[in-house]
Amino acid sequence: MQAWLLVGLGGFIGAVARFLLSDWLGDRFYGFPAGTFAVNVLGSLLLGIIVGAFWKSLITDDARFFLGVGIMGAFTTMSAFSYEAMRLPNQGEYFRFSIYSAGSVVLCIMAVSVGYFLTTSLAS
Repeated sequence: MQAWLLVGLGGFIGAVARFLLSDWLGDRFYGFPAGTFAVNVLGSLLLGIIVGAFWKSLITDDARFFLGVGIMGAFTTMSAFSYEAMRLPNQGEYFRFSIYSAGSVVLCIMAVSVGYFLTTSLAS
């Protein structure tokens, strides 16, 4: 199948999944943008698994385009993270801004690393 079609189909699924999870979690944790935070950490973990599976030849290029570029590309959201990180200090929420910004970066990098490590270690 054409790569662009796989990415497009995966993107549709990822965008809808992001909307549903973000909408469900929302800001219900005392103004903390839990929806975007959860989406980005979960998406990073899943992307690590997908990349690890690709590097270990457990999935094909088509699966990588569909899952990694399509679904995970649309599921995770840097633009929403950036907006929410900008919004918090503008509302005087400096502590939440610090936790959200630092936590997002650190946990997303840790999550992608854990996913990659688990996949590549288990596949050995």
